[in-house]
Amino acid sequence: MRALYYKGRGRAFGTKTQEGGPVETVEYRAGRRVPKLTADDVRDIRYCLANTRISQRALAAEYGVAVSTINNVFQGKTYRSVV
Repeated sequence: MRALYYKGRGRAFGTKTQEGGPVETVEYRAGRRVPKLTADDVRDIRYCLANTRISQRALAAEYGVAVSTINNVFQGKTYRSVV
């Protein structure tokens, strides 16, 4: 995709488009996506799910991520390095 963009044949790298034009810009860091959640966010999510009655759906809306992301954080499938 990058090669097409640099040759003038592709869309801007890191942007998702829909019918109306660019919708979202995805940030990259050293070839990888920049995480949407910080280490403090992950700790807060785990604490809230373990100690309060806040739903995963409410947390997802608050942090601007998908419900599956919240579930994966809570189950330890993602952000394993954050204690």
